Amino acid sequence: MINTIRGLLAEFGIDIPKGLERALPVARQIVDGKSPDLPIEAAKIAGTLSQQALDTHARLREIDRGLLVCLRGNDVARRLMTIPGIGPVGATAFRRRRLDSFS
Repeated sequence: MINTIRGLLAEFGIDIPKGLERALPVARQIVDGKSPDLPIEAAKIAGTLSQQALDTHARLREIDRGLLVCLRGNDVARRLMTIPGIGPVGATAFRRRRLDSFS
């Protein structure tokens, strides 16, 4: 969604920084009505996309927090997360697959 917003705004000469954590504040500004100088229809589209991006990001953070809570009680998953590149989602998937293969 951020890339779609980035592309839309680029059509009007507006640059959004690369990286999610740098682009989300721009999305928040657009939702708050502090959008760059855009035609009305483009501003509506950018606002809708920005709200969707912010909502999706918030839901994903909730899911990540829930996974962390579940994984705290699992020693295997905690050890898996010490491996570079393996986070809560990967540890959960691997742990689940490992448990399923023994069933």
